[in-house]
Amino acid sequence: SFCTGTLITEKTVLTAAHCLADENGDLMNIAIEVVFDTEVSEQSPSVLAEKRIVHSGYDAAATINSSSRSPGNDIGLIILESSAPASYIPVKVAPTGFQAGEKLFLAGFGTTVGPYSNDGGKLRHVSVEVSELTSFRNTFSAKTLGKGVCSGDSGGPAFIQDDHDEFFVAGVASTSATIAGFICTAPDTWTDASLFHQWIDLHKEI
Repeated sequence: SFCTGTLITEKTVLTAAHCLADENGDLMNIAIEVVFDTEVSEQSPSVLAEKRIVHSGYDAAATINSSSRSPGNDIGLIILESSAPASYIPVKVAPTGFQAGEKLFLAGFGTTVGPYSNDGGKLRHVSVEVSELTSFRNTFSAKTLGKGVCSGDSGGPAFIQDDHDEFFVAGVASTSATIAGFICTAPDTWTDASLFHQWIDLHKEI
């Protein structure tokens, strides 16, 4: 597995633009198979992608450069050839208005120690807190050392939970920092999915 995503309708998966496009914003010439399981294997149920959609404002350079004041718009959609397996329930995109300090629940199929580890392809989860919201970049971040995004988690969800215990996808995993030679360390950055309702509604399929 090279990225993670979130099912938001029976035929639509929310993920990161950089999982689908190159540094110029052009769709990569690859076939995508979306696996539905807690561990990726040849026996895992899967659905092929029929269409891939990248935000028209996706800027790879701005996404990587944390000091940029331009939004990276690192968000994309995968439209499936057929509906996801019946046991998988789509998640709604979070409403706007969550705050720094709010608890996030992260999930992803990434590795634990970097791109050269072979322990990816297994669903893991952890909880962290929003440390900063950056409205001009359409992102938010968390700085919990040793917990967060690593290789293969890109495009994966940051969930928030409301007062009725319902989960919403608030963020799409975008970048992870390398500090003092240690890969996959804090801070991590997520595209704020709650700011893209109109774009998502325009392109998703039921």
